[in-house]
Amino acid sequence: MALSNGSSGSAVSDLQRALKEAGFDPGPIDGIYGPQTESAVRSYQLANDMEGTGVADASTLAGLGLENETEDGEGGSNNLPGDPEIWRVGNKDMVVYTVPDSYPPIYIMWRVPDQEDLQSFFGPGVDITYDQEMSFREMRQLGGLVFGTTDELANFDEDPFSSWTYQMETEAATQPWIMEDDYQALIAMAVLEGRALTEAEIQSTNWWQDHSSAQREWMKLYHGDPEEAQRRIDDNRIIAEQRLRASGLTDFSAELINYMADQVTQGNWSVEYYDNQITAISDPESGYAVDEGLRDLTENLGTTIQYEDNVRELVNKWLGPAYGAWEDGQIQEWAGVLRNDPNGEQRLIENLKNQRIALFPWNEDRNISYDDMAQPWRTFGQNLWGQQMDETETYFQEMVRNNDVTMNGALLRKKGLQKGVGKVINDTNTALIDSFGGSVRQQVR
Repeated sequence: MALSNGSSGSAVSDLQRALKEAGFDPGPIDGIYGPQTESAVRSYQLANDMEGTGVADASTLAGLGLENETEDGEGGSNNLPGDPEIWRVGNKDMVVYTVPDSYPPIYIMWRVPDQEDLQSFFGPGVDITYDQEMSFREMRQLGGLVFGTTDELANFDEDPFSSWTYQMETEAATQPWIMEDDYQALIAMAVLEGRALTEAEIQSTNWWQDHSSAQREWMKLYHGDPEEAQRRIDDNRIIAEQRLRASGLTDFSAELINYMADQVTQGNWSVEYYDNQITAISDPESGYAVDEGLRDLTENLGTTIQYEDNVRELVNKWLGPAYGAWEDGQIQEWAGVLRNDPNGEQRLIENLKNQRIALFPWNEDRNISYDDMAQPWRTFGQNLWGQQMDETETYFQEMVRNNDVTMNGALLRKKGLQKGVGKVINDTNTALIDSFGGSVRQQVR
């Protein structure tokens, strides 16, 4: 059976894993056939001389080493999605699926409305055979759960438990205990009896016994007041998004928001650890290690840190080291602008140009930076002093403002003598000696 955009379930998860192993990125392994999975399928097809349809048909699945169901919905022996059994329960016919990996087995059933429908599953003239026959009492003892009629199976294009399993995995993000075998058995029993789990039953589960008091409180809240539990989930996810944005991050996924918020909601992380993780992913230089569960979600996540050097470079270029010594907070603020706004860098440059004009109004060309104006005087000073000058000192800024060779030569000779610059002192002595002629020069020697 072909898989395409909109399909979901374990078959899609298997496809995504196979694509990833083959070197074609389908996005997250989430069991949802979305645009990224479709693009990966198309790329795989084109790379293997197939028509790039983006639909994982029989040949595509086979090429990836995946089993494929037959066309026209013939999955299993009864022309039904997947491979169910047909049970005769009392005087009713049931289509029965077993929850994958459940132990003891959990059976989910769909009642067949009439004999004509049942015959259609086998085909005209084919004898109807039952995999099991039992009474309703025996069915209940086995833990069978009736979900509806087979008319509803028309909504599935594969084993309905592919979707059901995916739903379980999704729910496990906020109810991690639901994947435990003993918990599933208790739920099945409670459903059969038309009631909710008791607190004693919850506390008897392996999950309850093996987890912390904070995690147990979450489990208890979820069962005791699911509406309040959902409000807490929603509130913490909103807070997580706000905290991530405040840290300078923007292109994070909903999966990252939900994962971090849910760790706090469920009592898996303390508030302190949560704060440290936000710092860890927003500032790689912080020294905090990124939690293992976050690594895949933050692998390609950029931070404001990588933009701070860019801001410092631009500030230094346009204002110079004397006027460009911005506070860290100002640097970080503009780093966030550069990261979040496609026009952020141009906005910063325009801001810096305005400041440069205010500091050095003698040059009204907005495209001339401090660096452009300072470079000739760096070379001039290097030749005169024989060493680099400190551009943060007032004399250098005065040179840039003067923009005059005679004035700056005199300024540097005076400042060089004051600072004891060797080359200036030697050059001055040589000039004095030369001015008195050879006899004086001879006496000095």
